[in-house]
Amino acid sequence: MEFAETEAVLRTAVGRAYYSSFLKCFRLAVEFGRRELLEYQRSEHPRVGEIHRAVRDALFDIEFGNLASKLKDLFDKRVTADYYPAHTVDRHCAEEALELSQNINSLVDETRR
Repeated sequence: MEFAETEAVLRTAVGRAYYSSFLKCFRLAVEFGRRELLEYQRSEHPRVGEIHRAVRDALFDIEFGNLASKLKDLFDKRVTADYYPAHTVDRHCAEEALELSQNINSLVDETRR
């Protein structure tokens, strides 16, 4: 039985691609001393969504601006997929997001070597 590709599946793929890269970048920033990011994980943090920008800012601060820029591009794709149902997310959009995520994840892995 073949699983039919639907726009919902493609939108979900974009979101998962983003969060894969976001979490790797978060861990990298913490490993490079940006432990204040851990405060965003507390349930009483007043603005939970701010962690996305905070991670990108931390990456810039520790001289990983290229990673931060790529993560921002992927974040924008995720926001479109999650919050703009009038914007079509097709296979090409999902593939772009997956490729960008793989690139980010590879760069993080190379940085750790």
